Amino acid sequence: MMALDRVREVRRLVSARLSDVDAWAEVAAAQSPTLVVIDQAVDLRRTLADVAYLARSVLEDVPTTPAWNETRLAAAVVASSLDAAGHTVSPVATALCRQDDLHATAQLSAGVTRRFLAAAAAAAADLQGLLEHASSDAGPGRQHLWVVP
Repeated sequence: MMALDRVREVRRLVSARLSDVDAWAEVAAAQSPTLVVIDQAVDLRRTLADVAYLARSVLEDVPTTPAWNETRLAAAVVASSLDAAGHTVSPVATALCRQDDLHATAQLSAGVTRRFLAAAAAAAADLQGLLEHASSDAGPGRQHLWVVP
């Protein structure tokens, strides 16, 4: 799979993970059983790690020359944002919070995870634009990279 195809897939998967986070937040808000909230957090953390791995793989296809630095930065921001999103789910996924705080922690984690996923989505959109306008001789065209939404 080419870098541009992987970026498109990352964008699709980030959108799907946003839906997963919303569903997880609803489960936590409904005071669902603790094990359900934890199981969904474990699944979400695992899928976020998979998407982050795919985002990091884009760097393999991007040249290391200075003309491509902005493209490499965009790819790194996507992967880092996805890694951070996975870490925000960890306190619930590993049951590190007190049981009586679990639902509130899950809702807080969901909100922070949404922010990191929004950053990943914005950076992935920039990355896709950079790759679409890239030429092998001149490097990518300049676009504004939004690191934080």
